[in-house]
Amino acid sequence: MIKVIAADDHCIFLEGVKSLFLSSPSISLFEICSDGEELLALILKHQPDIALVDISMPGPGIENIVERISGLDINTRLIALTMHLEAGRASRLFALGLSGYVLKDDAFEQLTMAIQAVASGDEYISPRIVSAMNSASDRDVSLTAREMEVIKYLSDGMTNKTIAQHMGISERTVRFHISNCCLKLDANRRSGVVAKALQMNLIC
Repeated sequence: MIKVIAADDHCIFLEGVKSLFLSSPSISLFEICSDGEELLALILKHQPDIALVDISMPGPGIENIVERISGLDINTRLIALTMHLEAGRASRLFALGLSGYVLKDDAFEQLTMAIQAVASGDEYISPRIVSAMNSASDRDVSLTAREMEVIKYLSDGMTNKTIAQHMGISERTVRFHISNCCLKLDANRRSGVVAKALQMNLIC
């Protein structure tokens, strides 16, 4: 069972999230709150597998929350919820340690998939955000040597932690490389990155 906390200052949205997971056999939404400070306190108390974080709720900003949780010795992974297609912000948050980025308009179709992906060590970005990121960057498909190395390790089924150890970098940097690969290859998760790389004969 994946333990989840959700933080959002819109009660109607939170009620919808509660209903979504009410009968889920694999996801348990056991705490909700409406601001960043309460969220941080709940994460420290319960150390859930996943925290769903509204980008624009009161309290500490999403960047501050991601940095603080990434700096702690706990396994909670964060998925940001947003109303806006903010390509640059998505890239910055993944560089800080975010694990998922989901549009609220698509949340009820994608949240279960996103939570399961992130809980298994993957990253997840809503496809429409990937498209916006591609448009914002003119879709630069040239991959750096580091990105190619990450893709090769992903194709071997390695976790972020193992990739970090092999490359001598932090897991945060691995996540940043993966988000860049998602952007450049028009994929919304690591399996999509590997599939696109194989399709384009970037790896064999």
